[in-house]
Amino acid sequence: MSFLIDSSIMITSQVRQYVVQVIFSVTFAFSCTMFELIIFEILGVLNSRHIVMFFDVYFSSRYFHWKMNLCVILLILVFMVPFYIGYFIVSNIRLWILSIEQLISRVGVIGVTLMALLSGFGAVNCPYTYMSYFLR
Repeated sequence: MSFLIDSSIMITSQVRQYVVQVIFSVTFAFSCTMFELIIFEILGVLNSRHIVMFFDVYFSSRYFHWKMNLCVILLILVFMVPFYIGYFIVSNIRLWILSIEQLISRVGVIGVTLMALLSGFGAVNCPYTYMSYFLR
């Protein structure tokens, strides 16, 4: 009986917002793709000599996919996630009960989220940037 209660609590506590689920899924998928590109770079799976022309600029296929994934994930994490957080903050706050504690807690959550974003970006981008130095 305890398992059924625990399972019902877990099912009811899941996020019900469809947009939150989609944003999380897309962000997770692109993060896994960037990890996959790092593994492909180490193993040499994608050929770096194949040239792709995009807006009259020539890229190798690895570089093109890396830049494309990086741009998409940054757009999601820098623009879509804070916009949606802001939308939820504005839609859930009644102005007549707004207090300094609520503002500080919300700014703290946004600050921690931004620091996690920057840390994750640095953790992924730095090894990829300096990989050419170590290959020499």
